[in-house]
Amino acid sequence: MKTILFLSLALLAMQLRAQHGLQGEYYNGQNFERKVFTRVDPQINFSWRGRNPGPNMDNSYYSVRWTGKLHPPTTGVYQFSAKVDDGVRIWVGGKLIMDAWGLHDSGSFRGNVKLEGGKFYDLKIEYFNAMLE
Repeated sequence: MKTILFLSLALLAMQLRAQHGLQGEYYNGQNFERKVFTRVDPQINFSWRGRNPGPNMDNSYYSVRWTGKLHPPTTGVYQFSAKVDDGVRIWVGGKLIMDAWGLHDSGSFRGNVKLEGGKFYDLKIEYFNAMLE
């Protein structure tokens, strides 16, 4: 099994990278309420504890949606793992492979998907941060 590793919401997918990063759409609100900005993130490797992810962003209630393409070099089962403070969901090729959409305090999650080498797959990752009520 090949591993794609997330550390503090970190996508380290060097061998799968089919572009120069993922497009990140940044929103205020934990459910994509108000888009603030869009940028290309070379990798998903952030620790925003105590600060916001960008200009005009809320420090505690925000969400991000990253989209892009994966291009696996070989056929096999790939494992995605995430360590996040609050919610994360991941789709590969339109298939939901990780669904941890809730309030988590530094939770670790995994999802597996079989990919065919040389084929392009849509990738979508959603993340939110919120304070416990």
